[in-house]
Amino acid sequence: MRTGRPKIKLTLSKAERAELQKIAARRVHPSAALHAGLILDCARGLDNQTVALLHNVTPLTVGKWRQRFLVHRLNGMQKTATFSATGPILGDGVLQIVGPPEPAKFRPVQTEAGVGLQKRVTLRDIANHLNLHLSTVSLGLKNDPRLIPATRQRIQEAAQVMQYRPDPMAKALSVYRQAIRPTSQHGSLAFLAHPSDQVIDMLEVVRERAARFGYKIELVDCYSTRRTKEQLTRLLRLRGIQGLIVLPPSFGRNTPRRLQVDWKFFSAVVLGHALYHPLLHQVSNDHLGNAQMLTRNLLSLGYRRIGLCIGEQFAFLHAGGGWEGGYWVEMRRQENIPKPFYRRTFEPDEESIPEIQKWIEREHLDAVILDNDAIAMLLSSHLRECNPSIGIACLVCYQRDYYSGVAPNYDHVWSAAVDFLVHLINTHQRGIPEIPQRVLLRGNWVAGKTLHRQTDAK
Repeated sequence: MRTGRPKIKLTLSKAERAELQKIAARRVHPSAALHAGLILDCARGLDNQTVALLHNVTPLTVGKWRQRFLVHRLNGMQKTATFSATGPILGDGVLQIVGPPEPAKFRPVQTEAGVGLQKRVTLRDIANHLNLHLSTVSLGLKNDPRLIPATRQRIQEAAQVMQYRPDPMAKALSVYRQAIRPTSQHGSLAFLAHPSDQVIDMLEVVRERAARFGYKIELVDCYSTRRTKEQLTRLLRLRGIQGLIVLPPSFGRNTPRRLQVDWKFFSAVVLGHALYHPLLHQVSNDHLGNAQMLTRNLLSLGYRRIGLCIGEQFAFLHAGGGWEGGYWVEMRRQENIPKPFYRRTFEPDEESIPEIQKWIEREHLDAVILDNDAIAMLLSSHLRECNPSIGIACLVCYQRDYYSGVAPNYDHVWSAAVDFLVHLINTHQRGIPEIPQRVLLRGNWVAGKTLHRQTDAK
């Protein structure tokens, strides 16, 4: 009884048989003659083992050339082909082809059972088609800048014509193998930031995450030192830096918001919203979504007169207008929406506290949304002087034991920035992106003790 997978029946036209016999008869090129002989014997109906014994080769070799001929026909013999500038000619038993051959047409072929099969186009098919090395085709499809633009365009156009599609299962297997393989050192990434206590905490998370991919992180202070664009770029390149994580300064009206680097040499991701130029790929908290979640929870608890009290500069630089957007989206159906109060300074001063109290009384507020729990600690006693039962919610809760609000997942944001940057490096995406992408991570709701359900709410 026959076992194994059914082989696709190999049949030859008269012209193909005559050409193969001609190549096999001429011994000037032994490899071409051998391959032609393999195809002729397979066409006689012999199995791979028998053909392998006749020609003193392995069954794998027979199967390889059988499959190649089924897909490419006579063009499949081009591994031993030469190229002519005058036209397609056949000489000395070797198929000669003019320049780069036309894209191979992969037609469905019939098995012995009559089931139609179509071969998946692989990188090797493209490489054979263009007479290029397999690694060159791989780099071209990744748009690697080490290849000249003409070669990259030629590879990408051929892949499109041949309808090449990556194999997701093969990619998943590759990712799995890389994950279980011991990590080796791949290179260095730079963390562009002004050194501070917060940056030190961030570095611990970022370095741990980068080490999983085989990268190390170097802290580069690009704000306090007066380096020119050329000096900073040269410094980064001499250190072998491949990718940049940019942390813009959050405060100070005189702080520069533009970073001068020759971006074409690096992959880059920016944290937050405070870098004005250039527009890079961004990873940040979902401030708009967090403000929506907070305001929605306040409304569900029965609060109706909800006021927004935030620092003007901090809300713009840190949240990029997302806090106001999320607040207005959820409050749009309320009547006579309270006007937000924007503090001129980050921390409330002696002048702003009386103004905030007047604002609460004027708007008849029953709940106030503040920037974070540090501001809430400074203002809570003054807010309760106006309304002892007023609800207090924080857009950023650093501590999760007392104040109600949203706890951003900062560690996950910083780790996501490393993941995104490594992806950009692996896919050779360098320079200022034509279409910047934004990765936003939602925070978690903290019930806290400063909000209570309003029993008299309608």
